[in-house]
Amino acid sequence: MAKPLSLDLRLRIAAALTEGLTARAAAKRFGVSAASAVRMGQLARSGKGLAARRMGGHRQPVLAPVCAAITARRECQTACSCPRWWLAPHYVLSEGCAGWASVEPLT
Repeated sequence: MAKPLSLDLRLRIAAALTEGLTARAAAKRFGVSAASAVRMGQLARSGKGLAARRMGGHRQPVLAPVCAAITARRECQTACSCPRWWLAPHYVLSEGCAGWASVEPLT
């Protein structure tokens, strides 16, 4: 996994940029990417500090917002479903039971 640049290196890059060195020249001198040198210059000019920000962190599960709905549908499906091969030709599948297909007589 990638590691953040040290604070010492960040300070030296920012100092070189404030002395008038271009971002590409500073990047080449210190062995970092041009994008990193540009970012160090932006942080130095904005006054936000050059300390490394936190990397990674906890990611919320993708399905967390709809977990309750998925659980309810799964419970409803097990209560309302029957095998498709069991359906007679005069029955149809209709929407019911919280959005899951259920069997109703064709009228």
